[in-house]
Amino acid sequence: MKTKFPLRTLIQVAVLIALTIVLTRLLSVSTLNMRIGFSFIPVAFAGMLFGPVWGGVTAGLSDVLGQLIIPSPGGSVNPLITLSAVIGGVIFGLALHREQVKFFPNVVVANLAEKIICTLGLTTLALALMYKLPFFAELVTRLPQFGIMFGIQLIVLPFLPRLRTALRKAKLVDA
Repeated sequence: MKTKFPLRTLIQVAVLIALTIVLTRLLSVSTLNMRIGFSFIPVAFAGMLFGPVWGGVTAGLSDVLGQLIIPSPGGSVNPLITLSAVIGGVIFGLALHREQVKFFPNVVVANLAEKIICTLGLTTLALALMYKLPFFAELVTRLPQFGIMFGIQLIVLPFLPRLRTALRKAKLVDA
């Protein structure tokens, strides 16, 4: 039986998963209810290179494996947080997996959708349930993360197409 995905793609996704885990668990600023960092870059890049399915797979596996390797407060894999990560990866893949990525609508809409659905929606709900807090109280404490990360992502995401072009020229990625 022939596989649909070349080994090279699987290796590239594995590298992006590892990079996401390092950026999330070791190189971000975290509190009980928010995390500021750059772990969105490999997830968005996976979505850009390989599409929404691989963006979601990268985010989901990064969350599960990262939690198993270096547990966050709370101590175990939270299915709602993992679902939120997967949806975020899918959103990035849907918006960025194209030859011409424009600041508006691609970057702005993807960023806004990911932040509202995932950061303020599902992840906030998961944390509120995990810590037995009212949803709206948790939501208010996560608004600074929304603003900071929205700004960071608006600045960083437009550089990913340039990175893709450079890696293609160096023959490091096929996608």
